[in-house]
Amino acid sequence: MSSRSHRRAGRSFGVSVVVGGLLLGAGVGCWGPPPVATPELVLPAQPPGPPGPSLAAPVEPTAATKVAAGPLFDRDLRVFQRRAAAVVADEIASLEKLLAATPIAAGAAGDRPTLLKRLAERYGELAAAADDESTRSAAQKAAIGAYRRLRAEHPTVAGDEAAYYSGLAYERLGDTANAKKQYLELVTSYPASPLRPYVYLAFGEIFADQAVAEEGKWELAAQAYREVAKYPPPQNTAYGYAHYRLGKVEANLGNFLPAMSDMKKAIDFGAQYPEVPSSARVGAEARRAMVPLYAVAGDPRRAFDFFAALERSPARVPAALAMIEALALEYLAKEKLAELSTLAQTAATHDPARACLWSSRSANAEAALRQRTKLSREALDVGACP
Repeated sequence: MSSRSHRRAGRSFGVSVVVGGLLLGAGVGCWGPPPVATPELVLPAQPPGPPGPSLAAPVEPTAATKVAAGPLFDRDLRVFQRRAAAVVADEIASLEKLLAATPIAAGAAGDRPTLLKRLAERYGELAAAADDESTRSAAQKAAIGAYRRLRAEHPTVAGDEAAYYSGLAYERLGDTANAKKQYLELVTSYPASPLRPYVYLAFGEIFADQAVAEEGKWELAAQAYREVAKYPPPQNTAYGYAHYRLGKVEANLGNFLPAMSDMKKAIDFGAQYPEVPSSARVGAEARRAMVPLYAVAGDPRRAFDFFAALERSPARVPAALAMIEALALEYLAKEKLAELSTLAQTAATHDPARACLWSSRSANAEAALRQRTKLSREALDVGACP
């Protein structure tokens, strides 16, 4: 099935969609709550002049626009204490002994469901605490086994958690096929689970990782991240991160204006929900990623106002000036000297303490443009006032 067919087959992941060889959403209908109403980003229009690069065609991304895996958002939502692996292993041994002495009761009765769930969680904690790969791998496999026993003995107890964390364990073992099966079980069997947005996030991360080598996976990744964003914050703690990742994917698809819009939503999320873990870091990364996107799609004359509008704190002017500085260097790296000169002229009015520096930069960019020579980083500041 082509990527276009994926987009036509139902509303996002609603109805029946084949994803990675799996049939998602068969008989489920439209999943999740209605989309979250978020204000759209109003971007400054480009001034008249020679056409720039087509926004429909991808450009070579800089390091700031590439999708890179990182611990910006931990999809393991369980809260573990910071304990040594040996301490966790001792607790696991005690739980195993206690479990062996506890009879199986019907349904959710008895202590076994609680013991099995605790055992699976402790194996997950051991995987996080272990220093060596062999222990991490063994702990992940043991966690999958404990969750499997929980579902087999007590299918009505924490089935969505068992599916989700089994999928996460498989994913961390490098077994994406079984991870997808576990995630699929959650979305098809537990329509009211609060873990659903994190399953869509998992699909987005899997597809984004595969997109470098497999055609059509960028579109599937974008589709998955959009599903995450349909679940409102702050209950959905992945809301800002999903927009950040969606912005990265859109940039790789050459959709720079939508990418900027998603980065703004990630920034807004961090400002509005500072209590959500990782929200501040996601917002900071989104600000950094916004600069190279603006270098492609924004108007240098309006850059300061645009960047200042991203901030809600009293430090909005220094923050905007820091982004202006980064934008100047981005224009320099892309050899967009006309834009660099224009940016420097406008920056001088907003940064009076460095007005002389900005004037020199504008003049140096204009000179290099006239002479059709490459402007180096060192030459950019030549002639600046002391």
